[in-house]
Amino acid sequence: MGATCKSGQYLYNGTCTVCNSGAGPYYCPGDDTRHACPTTDTDYDALTGWTMTYRQEGTWALLGANTDRHCRSGNRFIDTYGNSILTEFPFNGENYWGTSGDYIYYYKAGPGMYLSEYRSTSGDKLYRYAKQCTNAPAHAHYTGPGTPDAPDGSVMDANDCPWVCDDGYGRIGNVCHSLCTAGITTIHAGDVVATLWATRHTTPALVVRTAGGMCYANLIIGTGAGIRVIVGDKTYRVE
Repeated sequence: MGATCKSGQYLYNGTCTVCNSGAGPYYCPGDDTRHACPTTDTDYDALTGWTMTYRQEGTWALLGANTDRHCRSGNRFIDTYGNSILTEFPFNGENYWGTSGDYIYYYKAGPGMYLSEYRSTSGDKLYRYAKQCTNAPAHAHYTGPGTPDAPDGSVMDANDCPWVCDDGYGRIGNVCHSLCTAGITTIHAGDVVATLWATRHTTPALVVRTAGGMCYANLIIGTGAGIRVIVGDKTYRVE
């Protein structure tokens, strides 16, 4: 009643001015006054199941905002997979949370994850999803994130997270095989170290007998530093 400016504006130095011309954290309900976006004491960790790393409620509002429902958050979290997340939920009258994935942005993937479906760039490159990699074999674990989808679409679903074999396993190609369980897992010849396996993976193979049982070292045709074995007319070296 009696306001000079319409809703979405406020009176500034005698002039009706658009609320949030610079996307500030304010709304203007039509009483000639600019109001600060609300803040709350919400426990977002308990609400989301994630860990909040940066709390910023009411960090900005829509251009010409005329209600506190136009205020947005800029809260940041780490989820249970180690992914970093930015949320920009509107104020719902109680807090800055909701159910729509349109206000959730992933910007850093955790180990064994990669960022998928590029959305925009605002300081960080923002993505719609963080997907789990599936490129590791059995008996392995991931050590870092994979390649994110490229904004220009040149890389999509790379699914290439780095991985290493679990304790007690070693890598041959892209498979993790059981190491020798007879008390030793390597054999040395000078500066050369070769892995000993629980089962034979090459034919022929170097057999190492211990008090605990037999182990096997892979043999490949060729010469070089380390242990060499002649079988018939062929020379092998321990891999």
